[in-house]
Amino acid sequence: MLGMRVWPLRACLGFFVTMLAAAALFSATAALIEGVYSSELVYTGRDEGVITIGWSGAKTLATGTVPLYLVEILKAMPGVEAVSPEAAAVCLLDGREPVMARGVLPREFLSTARIRVSEGEYFSEDMPHSALVGRRLAKRAGISVGDEILLVSALSDRSVTLRVVGIFESGTPLEDELLTPLWVGQWLRGLPYSRVSFVRVVMAEGYGPEDLREALLSNHTLRLTLVHSANQTRAVGVRVRLVDPLGRLVAEGATDEQGRVSFTVQPGLYLIYPVVGGKTSEKPFEVLVTSEAEFTVELPQRLTAELKPTTRKAPTESRALPKEYVELVRPFVDLSKIEVGSEGSLGELLSKTIGIPKKALWTLAGVVSLSTLLTIRQSASTLMSDLRRVLDILRAIGASRSYLRVRLLLMGGALSAASGALGCLLGVGVLRLIVERGTVYVALHSLEVEITPALMASSTALAALLGSATVLMESKRALTDMEHFEHALSAG
Repeated sequence: MLGMRVWPLRACLGFFVTMLAAAALFSATAALIEGVYSSELVYTGRDEGVITIGWSGAKTLATGTVPLYLVEILKAMPGVEAVSPEAAAVCLLDGREPVMARGVLPREFLSTARIRVSEGEYFSEDMPHSALVGRRLAKRAGISVGDEILLVSALSDRSVTLRVVGIFESGTPLEDELLTPLWVGQWLRGLPYSRVSFVRVVMAEGYGPEDLREALLSNHTLRLTLVHSANQTRAVGVRVRLVDPLGRLVAEGATDEQGRVSFTVQPGLYLIYPVVGGKTSEKPFEVLVTSEAEFTVELPQRLTAELKPTTRKAPTESRALPKEYVELVRPFVDLSKIEVGSEGSLGELLSKTIGIPKKALWTLAGVVSLSTLLTIRQSASTLMSDLRRVLDILRAIGASRSYLRVRLLLMGGALSAASGALGCLLGVGVLRLIVERGTVYVALHSLEVEITPALMASSTALAALLGSATVLMESKRALTDMEHFEHALSAG
């Protein structure tokens, strides 16, 4: 009896546009919040199996530091397939554009991140003053292959000029960064060359952060055999002090009748000081423990001479410190303070640094949605006013009040649901356009904005609910006014 074609187009269109705008506003706000909480800072990498190792006491991964020799420890951990040490530095590009410069080892970085060079070439170890620029950053800053760029550190009084050798794509917020050789990132960050900001690790299938954390904090037996360099006889009763690089005593013991002494230690760098006759060597033997290890150490004729390791048996892999990591003074890493699987989203960064939880942001989205309720109600009221003549005619030909209310409810729900779906597409589409133009980014990274099934469903359902509710309330009032008018006419 009551088809949609009897409704005035102008009245329905006005209500539809109002609901469309409300749905677009809600969808854009919701997509922005989800983007904040799902956009990787690329510290963790977007691929499955990539774990970030950072310093637990730092506010963010970019502001923390870990020793570079941690790389060798991680390589020996079970399930680890690749390790990439990285140094992140906030800089000003040519003195105007704030950017994140990431210092990396080229080959190691490629093993933990999926990028594609779209222009130019990938940089290598023999290109020390080169840079690879992300697609979005290159577009925003007008950078081309072959340009020379000046990076001025925001954290230290340092700067460097680099030549752009390539533009890369990744499909992640990494496109807002530029990649440099590791030493450049360390220099701009103000770090010694023995430290990096964080380390990214690729784990084999079946391994996760808990496995890596357990391996890092597990205990291993370090077995030492001391012999005299002159005649290779076992050194019996020699005290051995095991010290960390900060000079803190980790353990102490004396060699037995076989010249052996054992210590139970966690993975890490240790200094071995033999003590003979109250004299201690000034130049200890350094050992990097990554698993069960056995070393034979020669005692020199004079303890003031440097101790020299001779033979070594390693049931599992255990390496001395590689030459490229050696410095006169090495920092110490307390593995209990290492954070495995650090924050991977901008939302978690907000929660950690300035205390904004996800619930608070979703509450904001709810407030934004409710703020449109008055506008929707006014639009529904206008719709009922425009439909008054149609309703009078239908009442005159016998349509009941309940019938009219049901049909109005169905009409309002259909218009609202349609506007909710289209509003989701419109709101997220406009937000994507704004993000792509580089006008919205957090922590120097663009947000990842997507239309998810959950977002589409929530936008449609919320619009249908609000639209139907307001139409129902306004239709009830309009039909009540009509009945009062009819009673008044009857009484007259």
